Amino acid sequence: MSVAVVVVNHNTWEHLRGCLRSVARERPAQIVVVDNESTDGSAEMVRYEFPRVELIEAPNEGFGAGANRGIRAIRHPHALLLNSDTRVTPGTVDALNRYLEERPNVGLAGPRLLDPDGTLQQSIYAQPGPLAELLRWTSLWRPAAALPPLRRAYFLGHAHDRETDAGWLVGAALALRRIAFDQVGGFDTSYFMYSEEVDLAYRMRLAGWATRFTPAAEVFHVGGASTSRYRAEMMAQLYASMTRFYRKHYDARRQGALRVILTYFMVRNLVRDRLRLLRESSEEARHALAEDLTAWRRVLAATWDG
Repeated sequence: MSVAVVVVNHNTWEHLRGCLRSVARERPAQIVVVDNESTDGSAEMVRYEFPRVELIEAPNEGFGAGANRGIRAIRHPHALLLNSDTRVTPGTVDALNRYLEERPNVGLAGPRLLDPDGTLQQSIYAQPGPLAELLRWTSLWRPAAALPPLRRAYFLGHAHDRETDAGWLVGAALALRRIAFDQVGGFDTSYFMYSEEVDLAYRMRLAGWATRFTPAAEVFHVGGASTSRYRAEMMAQLYASMTRFYRKHYDARRQGALRVILTYFMVRNLVRDRLRLLRESSEEARHALAEDLTAWRRVLAATWDG
């Protein structure tokens, strides 16, 4: 099997153990774990329980930096890049490897992502743009889904049951062609977290490589395993990364449209959470809401900075 599996981990040793057990059963040619400065014993667990796994211990410079380190270490033409909170289903590694072998124009391929209970997770998205952000983050997607052109273009209510081109795919599980990855310089490490897979797919498309979804493989994904304790901070990081993408790739008109959209999001969030805080009696919930409010103010300020 001409594929290596690369797992990036930060303080999720229990999820990482389950991920590696599922991967080991698939017998890929190589397994690499990049541990981004965990303090929970993740690296020790890998050394003790998975001695054949190649472990790279690195400073925590973000997901993209960790993924770049892992992919530079592989010795095979294809890689399956996984979050540590994933579990691959039987046959998935081989199916994604064969998918890339049979489609030489594809640089990135993604499987169906499922919640632990088997519920489908949306993983296919259109290329970013102001309308795409509105449909992704607001309830406007419901009336838009009734219009076939919008439904098809923005994957609204997509059943994830057929192969399709995508603007970008959720980065929890991505099969990638090493030559294409190297050609565009890998992940942009200026994204600490979020939007790095969006940026990668965009640059691959400019270089002539396709991004494709295939239902031939399935991966279970918990989601937020390493970030759930820092929810407000991570939401702020998500919006900051989105802004970075627009500033890097888009003209002033699209950047201005995103600024208006983010302003609406943040003002809406501030009003909503301020009202919730006035009604909330639980100290724990009040603390969480206060953190959220701080994050929304920070994003709003950053949106108009420069």
